[in-house]
Amino acid sequence: MLCLCPLAITASVLAAPPPVRFIEAAEAAGLLDRSASRVAVADLDADGRPDLVLERTRVHLNRPAPESSLRFEAIDSGLDDPGPEGVSIFVDLTGDGVPEAIVARSRGATTWQRGRGDGTFETARSIEAAREGTVAAIAAGDVDRDGRIDLCIGRWYRAYGESLDAFPADLLLNRADEAGLPRFERVPLPEDDAAFDEVADAAGRPLYGALIVELLDRALAPPPQLALLAYGRRWNRLYARVDGAWRDMAPALRFDGDADRSGRYPPWLKERAATDPRFDRQDEKPFRSNGNTFDMAVGDIDGDGRMDAVVAEITHAWAGPSSDRSRVLLQRSDGFVTPPEWSLDRVPPDDAPDARRWNQGDLFVALADLDLDGRLDLALASGDYPDPPPHDERLRIFVQRTGEPAQRWLDATAGSGVDLPGAAQIAIADFDLDGRMDLVAGQSFTRFTPAMIEAAGGAPRLRLFLNRTESEHRSITISLRGDPSRGIAMLPIGAIVEIEPLAPADGADAPPRARMVCQLIGPGGHAGKQSESIIHAGIGPATQARVRVTWPCTPPIVSSWITLPAGRHALTP
Repeated sequence: MLCLCPLAITASVLAAPPPVRFIEAAEAAGLLDRSASRVAVADLDADGRPDLVLERTRVHLNRPAPESSLRFEAIDSGLDDPGPEGVSIFVDLTGDGVPEAIVARSRGATTWQRGRGDGTFETARSIEAAREGTVAAIAAGDVDRDGRIDLCIGRWYRAYGESLDAFPADLLLNRADEAGLPRFERVPLPEDDAAFDEVADAAGRPLYGALIVELLDRALAPPPQLALLAYGRRWNRLYARVDGAWRDMAPALRFDGDADRSGRYPPWLKERAATDPRFDRQDEKPFRSNGNTFDMAVGDIDGDGRMDAVVAEITHAWAGPSSDRSRVLLQRSDGFVTPPEWSLDRVPPDDAPDARRWNQGDLFVALADLDLDGRLDLALASGDYPDPPPHDERLRIFVQRTGEPAQRWLDATAGSGVDLPGAAQIAIADFDLDGRMDLVAGQSFTRFTPAMIEAAGGAPRLRLFLNRTESEHRSITISLRGDPSRGIAMLPIGAIVEIEPLAPADGADAPPRARMVCQLIGPGGHAGKQSESIIHAGIGPATQARVRVTWPCTPPIVSSWITLPAGRHALTP
């Protein structure tokens, strides 16, 4: 599941991060020649080690091996295949601590399969409340804070290429039937009763991503919110409960898209249209002047205690300036801002030879403290639209710079050991349990030329990048286990964990004064993106930290500050 560990630390005490370094370990871990564009991480056998699901059906259990710290074992899972356009996620629906599989088929049934706790799954059961329609995303979280995990399914166009109308999203609350098993109830959203129009665009929008997450301050709205990420250059939505009803707060908070709503195409496009009629088009209306938002990651990026976000967008030189680019959304008291020093652009200058040919095919994004310095770093997976270097589409690693530089992100990909053109779905987990967050990534050669495919290795394959960053910094890793009898889901998605590093008793190597704020986020984003369900925080040179947990229930239960040494821990309410 999406394990985002939002961290907070005051900017005035930022210290230079050490270089990040990874080794490619798929072959050593028994994953040689595994081709996959879709990857997911979940602890399917409840042994505390993150397992892999490739291409939605192929389960590889993470087994300790005498000759190695990491070895995966392929098993016959019994998982149903949602098809190439469907989505699967893995989350505990029954409250027994074992993940179930939720399988949504495009224009077909949505089902769930109970997990047996050994990596295999029972026969599928129908989720009758889910409407049939196209699908591109599923998110999981406890929406009504009753101790049961709910679902949000992001739908897509009704007829792609023929109309701009889309199916409305499905919000499904998990109720218990007579046997205590999940029975889902569909909750209407404002888009349900609206008809498509080109002014308000009030009906369903084509969604490539969805998240159930606490993004807003609780003074604005109770947690959690529904972040719906729209394709087709449409506005994103951020549904929050206001006076008991769902309301889209994205326009008021500048979450729906960037400020450019002009819809203008570049003047040189008319020149291209003379020989390629695909580019002969009129400027777009405001509702079509936004982003192709595929994915989002949430965390406290700038260290002010508020949750921020990074959105991953696909855009092209020909689309013009109103087509949104991937960007950081820092939360302020009146909404979200994108300061220029946090830019992720890789756009060539206007006078460069490729100024009219560039693409940014950003499909997936994840946040984690890769160098254990107490600040969130970023993995950005790009594919589908390969360009010549340096704008080529690949997996990139960005680390936060120190102090107040002109650019806060340092592209640390070169020399990091991460070399993956045509990056597809990614997930983050501590696979080898060493306290450093690792990466697993799929690969796809969509739109690659034969020469590009040959240069990239001839065939797409799975990559496993183990974090080998050399540092004296330490981390705390926390597994949370809830209590459904107290209204806290067994996997307490939505829990807020505050971590305060403490100086050693003798005062030497004192850590910076910091309070790191972390949130356990469930599967969500594009195509059921799913990382390990842990809280992970670098604590710099500290050897221990104080920890406080706010559990996701009504009213919230708070576990007061406790002191934990660096390392792995399990906490209960």
